[in-house]
Order: sequence, then C-alpha cells, then structure tokens
Amino acid sequence: MSDVRELITQEARRYTPYAIRFDKFKTDSIVPFRLSPKPLRLRRSGIDIAGDFRKGDENILTLGPLLCEFFYLVKELYNSNERVRELLDRGKPDWYKRLAKPEYLFLRPDLILSPVEQRDGKTKSSFFICEIETSPFGLGLAEMLNRAYCDTGFETIVARDKLKQYLHNSTPPNGVVACSKKCAANFDQLRSLADQVFSGSGRQWSAQMIDDSFSYDTEAIYRAFYLSEIFSDEDVKNLVLGSHSQYFPSLTPQFEEKAILALPFHTEFEDYFLRNMGPAGFHFIREIFPPAWIVGEERYFSLGMPDNISSTAGLASLGQSKRKWVIKESGFGEHSSWGQGVTFAHTATRPVLEAALEKACTSTDVLYVCQEFRDGVKRKVSFFAETEEDNLLPKDTDGNPTLDVRVRLCMYYSNIGKNIGEIVASFATCCADGIYVHGKSNSIQTAVVI
Repeated sequence: MSDVRELITQEARRYTPYAIRFDKFKTDSIVPFRLSPKPLRLRRSGIDIAGDFRKGDENILTLGPLLCEFFYLVKELYNSNERVRELLDRGKPDWYKRLAKPEYLFLRPDLILSPVEQRDGKTKSSFFICEIETSPFGLGLAEMLNRAYCDTGFETIVARDKLKQYLHNSTPPNGVVACSKKCAANFDQLRSLADQVFSGSGRQWSAQMIDDSFSYDTEAIYRAFYLSEIFSDEDVKNLVLGSHSQYFPSLTPQFEEKAILALPFHTEFEDYFLRNMGPAGFHFIREIFPPAWIVGEERYFSLGMPDNISSTAGLASLGQSKRKWVIKESGFGEHSSWGQGVTFAHTATRPVLEAALEKACTSTDVLYVCQEFRDGVKRKVSFFAETEEDNLLPKDTDGNPTLDVRVRLCMYYSNIGKNIGEIVASFATCCADGIYVHGKSNSIQTAVVI
C-alpha cells in the first residue's frame, strides 16, 4: 500500500493544492506544505456541562447544529431588526441590500485548539472559534487529504466520498466553479473540486477563471470570489450583475462579516440569542467565541471595555499585557481575507497600532471588529522529513521528526438538507511559528481522526 505522501504527490502533479502567496514561504516542492504520516487525533475528555454539550475536543463533533442554529438566528435578526441591517449593510451597494435569503452549503469555523482551563470553578472548552468562513477555499484540500488518508487505511472523521454525496444531493447537476483573479492561487484546487467532487454520475461541472471569456449560460455557479471584488474587478462585477444562475454561496455579504460573532456580546441583541438558543446554547457560544465588539458600538459591549477605556482608540493607551485584542476588518473590504487587515494590538509597535486604530475608528464604509486575543495550545505533531535540518528535530516512535505546533481545525458543517450540522469535510493545519495558523510551506497539513 502506498503511503499518504505518495498519494498526495500524485494528486498534486495533477492539481496543485495552492500557490504560495508570500515570497518568504515559496517552495519548489510539488506538495507546497509538510505532510504528517498520520492524521491528527482528537482527544476525549467526557466532562459534562449544562445542557447537551460536552467538554473536550469531542464538542467539535456536535458543534455543527449549534452553529447552524446561530447562523439562522443571525439571518432572522437581520431581516427583523433595522439596527442590525444598518450595521451589516454598511458599505454595500444597493443590490446587496435586501431582505436576505442566504444559502450556504457549509459553515466552516476556524477552530483553534486551546488549553482546557479551570476558571471560576468550571472547565472551559478546549477550542475557540475566531471566525466562520463560508467560502470554498480549502475544500479541495480537505477532500484531497481525507481521500489520501482513507486510502492508506485510516478511519478519518469523514467517510470517504461523503463530501461528494453531499454536494450531489445539494447542488444542480451542471454548473461552474467561478474563480476570480484575486483567488487564482486556489484555481487548481477548485478544478479538482469541479472534476472529482461536483462532477460524476451524469453531472458535469467545470472550473473557470472569471474573465471576458466566462460563459454566463450555466445552471449554477459555485462562487470562488469575494463579493467586495465588484469594486476592484470589472469581470466579477459584470458576472454578479449579469448572471441569472443559482449561486452557492448566495450573494449575501452581510452574513460573511466577522461582526456576526460580536452580536451575542452586544447588549441590544444578547437577549435575543439567549431567548432563542436557551441558556446552555447561548453560554456555550459565548465561551467558544472570543469576546468582541463592533468598532463604533463600544458602549453596547456587554462585558465592559478593557481597563475602562471608552473607545477602541483607547487601546493605544494600554500596556501590552492589557491590550491582548485583535483589530480586524470585518468582511466586505479589500483587506478582509487571508490575514490581511488584521492587527494584533499586543504585538504591534505603537505607530502601527495607532495607524490601525485610526483607520478602524474613522472608517465609514467598512465594518471593523475588536476581538479578544486567545492563543492556541501547542501539540506535538510528526511529519515526513524533507531536509537535513528536519532530521535534527526530536523524533516520534517511528523515527519521524516532530514539532510543537498550534492547530487549526477546518470543519465543514453541512448547512442545508436533512442532516444540518453534519461534518462533511475536514482537515487540520499545524503551525510551529508565528501567531497566524494558516497554510504555508512550513505548516503541517493532515486529516482528522477520533
């Protein structure tokens, strides 16, 4: 039987998983990341809390229905509350401002594994969610990794071909995965999705770049572009305004704002979530969502501003240890993806921090949020050695080098159909350096088992 490295290399020769965007992470390797010889294993702790939720990583298995319920409640709140519409519509053109009917095949939270803490006599969760993604980026990689580990004998958290079955049941038989120039680094991964996952059994999907040769005559479009690109890419604007195809995800940027994770901490809306989710669900999401406020809405932050500052700008006056907060462009903007538009207040130099705060506090067309910084726990993960330096690292029992890494789990929870909240794709990204836990050439990618 081939090992997972051989299978991923064969697949990468046909479909490059992704192109490295930053020069410092450039690599000549066919596989642009490190691979672990085995999937990441989630630990079980079995500690009960109120309601039906359980502490420990196994919460991740049952998290999906709760997140889908939260997302549904955000939609209902948007459609019924003018204040929420004013916030989430900010900076968006009129054709995006409507009573929304969002349709998202997946909710993909960025789950960062964290220490299990004892606080106020209670055990806190072993992960947190820094944002919820709805885009297809990473989905092809999840399928590539899961299939390879399944084919080498591992029983992963997602059964082989589960993603394919879900998409065949949830999308029209013909369509196009439409990729913008900004997202071209993911094009081969999207092509793999179209060829191997969306297509088959009489279905025909393709991946196309959005340019003047793009065919508008298609039944459905799986959107691999950001809706704010209408301001920077004329081809994207023409497609959005000119196509009558069914879109996945829907053209509803309001629900792609990071600001939605701040709503349960907003005094005008927290009772709505408490009433509709019940005490157990409400308190659980407030535990796994780091506290956050929307810039300009500081007086409504239910937990109280840090060190009694009155505005976001006041973070600049705090010492480093008291300003462990992250300033983020919320979503509908040029710098709201791939770690851009993010400033870590406790590590930034004062000039950088002051510039970021001024931009956030004076913006009238882009939402900003300020979210509590939480660090991930380090776990020891092994990988296939590629260099002499790798072989100098500590080894596991099989002789593979290991690193102490932070872990981001990408779990794709189904958001339509009979089994809402079910995991239909997954993978883990493991990083030993820096604050960001993102895919890069020195990160370790792997599937997930329990």
